[in-house]
Amino acid sequence: MAKRGTKSAADRTAEARERRQSKALGLPAAPSHLDKDEAKEWDAIVSRYPVDRFPRSTWPMLENYCVLAVLGRAETARYKKAMKDDEASFGELRAMRSDLERTMKTLASFGVRLGFARTSLSGRHNNDPDSTNDPDPAPWED
Repeated sequence: MAKRGTKSAADRTAEARERRQSKALGLPAAPSHLDKDEAKEWDAIVSRYPVDRFPRSTWPMLENYCVLAVLGRAETARYKKAMKDDEASFGELRAMRSDLERTMKTLASFGVRLGFARTSLSGRHNNDPDSTNDPDPAPWED
C-alpha cells in the first residue's frame, strides 16, 4: 500500500534514480501512479526480459498484473491472520477465500496473456515436445 502524505526527499531521489537507470537501459519505467510495491513488481518483471518484450500496448495489462500481485499478497496475509487468530466467522473466511481465489485466477490469466506465466513457457500445449518429461505418447498418438 502507498504511504499517505508527502514523500520525503530521500524517497523522491530514490524513485528518480530508479527511473533514470531503467530509462538508460531502455526499459519501460513504471507508471508514476503505481505505488512503491507495485512499481517494484513492475521493475522486477520488466528487467527480466529483453527491452522490446513489452510494447506499449501491453502496459495497461502489466500495470494491472502488478496491482493484483501486491493485492494478492495483502489478501493472503489478511486471510492467514484471520485463520490463525480465529477472529472471523466461517462466512467471512469463505468470502475472503473467494476474493483471494478470484484475484489469483485473474493474476494467472494476465500472466499467461503477457507471456510469462509458467504455462506459457513450456508444455505439450505449446508445441514444445522437448519440454515434456513423459516418455509415453498420449493415447491418441499411438
